[in-house]
Amino acid sequence: VHASAPQARGSLSRLRRAGCALPRPLNADVRDQVTYPNVLRRYLGTLLDALAIWTVLFVISKTPIAPKSEFWTLVWVLGLLALYEPLLTAYACTIGQGAMRMRVRDAVTLQRIDLPSALCRLVVKWLLGVISVLTIPAHPRRQAIHDLLTGTIVVEAHDLKQSRSEPASK
Repeated sequence: VHASAPQARGSLSRLRRAGCALPRPLNADVRDQVTYPNVLRRYLGTLLDALAIWTVLFVISKTPIAPKSEFWTLVWVLGLLALYEPLLTAYACTIGQGAMRMRVRDAVTLQRIDLPSALCRLVVKWLLGVISVLTIPAHPRRQAIHDLLTGTIVVEAHDLKQSRSEPASK
């Protein structure tokens, strides 16, 4: 059972009064100034990330530290595939996100997402596959299905710098 909007706001207010540090929603003026990358740029970013992953795997395969057994090779491949995007998205940005000047953020606050949210986003993205991107052109905030399900959004990196310089709402 979902709480209604007034109940949810009341619950958040009580948590803030109790001393919990909760992120504050964006001022509507700031949210309106944020722009969203199109599906082509998001796709190109994903291709650059795939190229980066395979480059790392190729380099490792040619070095003395390369695993000698099929089991450890599989562990390296799956580990890199599973951790590359979540770790870099949670703490910085992936190579593709950096090159395409876009960032993954919380859809409400535009703050960086945490590692569990980034892992969840990746799992949902993998489960849905290409179907996930079908909503990007039609959605007003260009959110993919995996963004909608995990409460994330992809925004232009330059807009984040501008939104940080906005004065806090009173």
